Amino acid sequence: MTFCNPDRVTFKLQFNSVGLINYIYIVGYSEGGTQIQPFRSVGLMNFAVNNNVTLVHNTYIYVTTIATNAAGLRGVSFSDPILVDLTPPEFEFVNDGAGTDEDAWELNEVRANWAVADPESGILLCKWAIGYQPGGNDLLPYTVVTTTTAYKEFPYSLLTGHTIYTTLTCENHAGLSSVMSSDGVKISDQPPSVAAAVVENLPLSMTEYNPRDSYQGVIDNFRLKWTGFDDNIGVERYEVIYNNGGTSELMFFADVQDVLYAHFTKMSIKEGSNNISVQAINKLFKPSSKVTSYSTIDISSPKVETTETLSINWINKKVVVSWENIFTSDNDLFYEVSSGSTQGGVNIMQWQETRQTSITFGIPSSVSVTTGLPVHITVTAISVSGFSAVKKGSFKLP
Repeated sequence: MTFCNPDRVTFKLQFNSVGLINYIYIVGYSEGGTQIQPFRSVGLMNFAVNNNVTLVHNTYIYVTTIATNAAGLRGVSFSDPILVDLTPPEFEFVNDGAGTDEDAWELNEVRANWAVADPESGILLCKWAIGYQPGGNDLLPYTVVTTTTAYKEFPYSLLTGHTIYTTLTCENHAGLSSVMSSDGVKISDQPPSVAAAVVENLPLSMTEYNPRDSYQGVIDNFRLKWTGFDDNIGVERYEVIYNNGGTSELMFFADVQDVLYAHFTKMSIKEGSNNISVQAINKLFKPSSKVTSYSTIDISSPKVETTETLSINWINKKVVVSWENIFTSDNDLFYEVSSGSTQGGVNIMQWQETRQTSITFGIPSSVSVTTGLPVHITVTAISVSGFSAVKKGSFKLP
């Protein structure tokens, strides 16, 4: 059986041309039919091409030729039925891997399988290629393949860090072809990188004061932030490990997020030093190294020596306040000092922070400096975890 493509009829005659003076051909849907091409002379040429025809898909046509010799005698020949195929092969799929489509794997090979068919004229040949983009052939030029699956090995250096695409082109017996590429696969034998990874415990407090870095003032929840984990084939999930390694949680995030947050509640965290680690797991379930954040849980308030009072003096028209040995804590303290001309007022000084145990300040111009002016002072000692204690004092300007 012969096949033809959409818009032309081509044939070649095989008569013994001795004594012949003319060839005539016609084309139709039966032997001797002229529905497609009426009688047309081609002289002594033993072939003809007609590009000005309209053919119907999946029908059979016939070419009839008439040869005439010098004596006026004629001979007739009929072609075998010619199937008209106007459609290229149809791909059902091109999958990365040996079966259903895969997005990633570890082996240093490119493997693909596909399904393609041409129910009219059938597949003549297929070629496959491998490259860094759909249709690309950077790694393998188009090569004839006779099966519906193929693979080829490459050094990891050519594969890691790239998306690898397999492309198939198939041609049918009518000369029409189709191309289809896989959606790509990522190949790596490495775990996620932690070279730029940072894990940070976000301070939490039960009071209005924020804890200092690496300290926390609650034991029933914690917040975590991390970024910088990187993987050639993509991170599938993260494992958060806490309670000094005794408990872990798997967490999934959208690929588009660069900075990730998690808030754990209803916890029971012991006081003292704690560490929380994050581990990235890629799509091949390879875990990264752990990246750890260290913190200290302290829910104690500063202690106040009740028998001690603030030392307040008026020296060189400035107020000098000292609270040495009034506040004690197992960890560092910082202080917030306010002062006003009324109890709880801040018209002289408001929320001045210091790490020292004394402070010197003047009376602002907005306050009239008069003998007997009451000066009230509030010193708040704040722990690194945000807990506080207060000592108050006052005096009158001389």
